[in-house]
Amino acid sequence: MNNISKILVAMAVMIPAMQPDASAEIPQGYYDGLSGLKGKELKEALHEIIKNPSTPSYGTGSNGTWWAFYVTDQLPDGTYRNRYSDLKFPVGSRGSRPQKDNVGTKNKNGNYVEMNIEHSFPSSWWGSSSKNAQYSDLFNLYPSDNSTNSSKSNYIMDEVASQSSDDGYTKLGTSTHTSESRVWEPVDNYKGDFSRGYMYMITCWQGSSWTSRSTQFLDQNTYPTLKDWA
Repeated sequence: MNNISKILVAMAVMIPAMQPDASAEIPQGYYDGLSGLKGKELKEALHEIIKNPSTPSYGTGSNGTWWAFYVTDQLPDGTYRNRYSDLKFPVGSRGSRPQKDNVGTKNKNGNYVEMNIEHSFPSSWWGSSSKNAQYSDLFNLYPSDNSTNSSKSNYIMDEVASQSSDDGYTKLGTSTHTSESRVWEPVDNYKGDFSRGYMYMITCWQGSSWTSRSTQFLDQNTYPTLKDWA
């Protein structure tokens, strides 16, 4: 089994367990149609199962993104999992957005570092419209401190060749595989999270017209979609 097939299978097992307020059990028969499939056929079959997902409203309030994060990304110590830096933010009331980290960290502009919602697979890669379900798809959204979120921008994910910054979690620098002068590389602990999230996005939303920097990372096709290096 090639690497893309392995990740697709891992993604299939992962999807039901990530649903907010849902059992981690895979519904009986949910993936029966995938038996014996691999490569392009496996990706297409997965697309048919997971396409047109129900998504939360984007932002705060009941049944919004932060309402879901309360379940999907809360750590035992009562803070949110931050995959982008070591800053910690107390969860607070369900559905609310943490306003600042618990030591009052300020950024270079003197403003408090807050937590916001990060599109790991950048929204500008498909047009940024906040009115479609793709924008609020929970599988592509993570709590993040706004400082790292801003620094990461809509850069492609790659191995950093020449490093310009590293907060211990997120590296920024030149690309190993493209001509991009600015890419981001996540900390090792979360590379699997981001990789599976990217595989989900190109499978659930295959057929999207990829734009902006994504054209160095993605091809305009339904399989494999990821460029060879990616």
